Amino acid sequence: MNKPIELPFNQKKRQLNKKQNRESIILASRNIFTEKGLDSSSVREIVSRAGLGSGTFYNYFEDKVEVFLLIVNRIINEFSNFIIPEINKARTFEELVNIAFTSWFNW
Repeated sequence: MNKPIELPFNQKKRQLNKKQNRESIILASRNIFTEKGLDSSSVREIVSRAGLGSGTFYNYFEDKVEVFLLIVNRIINEFSNFIIPEINKARTFEELVNIAFTSWFNW
């Protein structure tokens, strides 16, 4: 039988910190991209806003475009998860269009 491997506490903590660092970078990036746009933002601003060291960004992402694409993908997934159940309620094409527009503006 395969028994799950139990990691020592310090390794669990390290994995948790890595996940938190990555999510901090993503959140800071999203905020800065919203405020300034992709082209006008810098990795230095992102890590500063995330409260991390300057080299930390590159442990998780190759460049700001990579994190931008991840953010866009997350937004697409969030919207898809929201709108698909709503669209499935439509019984006619007219209802589908109405639901789609209403969902877009209420999301």
